[in-house]
Amino acid sequence: MALVASYLILLRFITLVYLGAIGAVLLAVGAVLWLAQRQRTPISALPKQRIKNLRLAITIVFVLCAPVFWHDRDPIRQYYFVGTQGEKSIRVKESGVNGSLDSLLFYPRAVWNEHSARIFATRQLR
Repeated sequence: MALVASYLILLRFITLVYLGAIGAVLLAVGAVLWLAQRQRTPISALPKQRIKNLRLAITIVFVLCAPVFWHDRDPIRQYYFVGTQGEKSIRVKESGVNGSLDSLLFYPRAVWNEHSARIFATRQLR
């Protein structure tokens, strides 16, 4: 699991955000279950082993990915943080969003016009 996660992260750096969130949730749930079970009965080996395995997987991912992230820190910062400021205004103009209402209605319009309009149009014709 850790090798696959590392591979995915190294292919596309933003994957770290998704896998990091999933890992944090799993770690939190495992810790809560472990603490809840610890108060009732002697600690079961299974929750303790799950937390240990998750920590090991996170460590392996960190050890494999940290050197690459460190080496590519300037391009990562430029692409994900600095370079996106000008791109945002370009994409807003490109998509025809002119104000707050257009911004709020962008996705409902996109779903209607590009995803479901054909289904509803064919049903109306029948």
